[in-house]
Amino acid sequence: MDVTGGRAHFHGVSFSGKNTNVKAYRNDIGEIRTEMSRKFWREIPWIDRLYAVPFLRGAMLYIDIFLTLWKPLLILLGAFFVVLEGLSFLMPDEAYGQTVNGLTVFLKISKVLIFVWFFLLFKRSRMASYHGAEHKTFHAYEKNIELTVENVRKEDRVSVSCGTNFVVFFGFTYAVLSFLPIDSWLRLILSWAVGYELFILPWHDQNHWLHYALYPFFMIGLAMQRYVVTSEPDDEEIETAIAALSALRTLS
Repeated sequence: MDVTGGRAHFHGVSFSGKNTNVKAYRNDIGEIRTEMSRKFWREIPWIDRLYAVPFLRGAMLYIDIFLTLWKPLLILLGAFFVVLEGLSFLMPDEAYGQTVNGLTVFLKISKVLIFVWFFLLFKRSRMASYHGAEHKTFHAYEKNIELTVENVRKEDRVSVSCGTNFVVFFGFTYAVLSFLPIDSWLRLILSWAVGYELFILPWHDQNHWLHYALYPFFMIGLAMQRYVVTSEPDDEEIETAIAALSALRTLS
């Protein structure tokens, strides 16, 4: 089965085919276990065809991610919402004519510091090293190299196809659209759709003009991967990633 994507977890790695996800993780005694799940919605013909429609396929990707990872996403979004709403509750209400004062500035700086703290914490987590293992393993797979710990360890832990690069395009598109007088929900949807189209354009072809136009954005994404969202994996983490990808490839 062809591998279409992968993602890291706090205790393992998963790889995806068109209709299947395989997750590998280590149990309490250090043994590798694998779990397979079907993307039942991809088996519905008319839904599957939507994944090939430009701009709409970005929305389908969002649905794909949500249906696959709905539990951790809800927990993460819930925590994020509580933090932001808690800080906003303390802010002066500018709608009543109050000006930005020292408390407002302090709380805005606090939001930035929370994000910085989160990324520093993530960098030191097992999820960051599993993320690196996922990328290294996928690079070896793309090169048709035998999936051994020794071979995979030599590969780069950053990837142009990582979702971090998509986040960069999403953020850039959202910033541009913020100058337009449109509803925030519409801006969010358009940013996701346009950002995804930019992400999958053939920028990697050095003979294509898009290579030069989009190169700076990918460099930002690659830098974020190297210094924030990935770290060097150990052999056990690499073995776990190899187990996930190998299990997926054996499925028909």
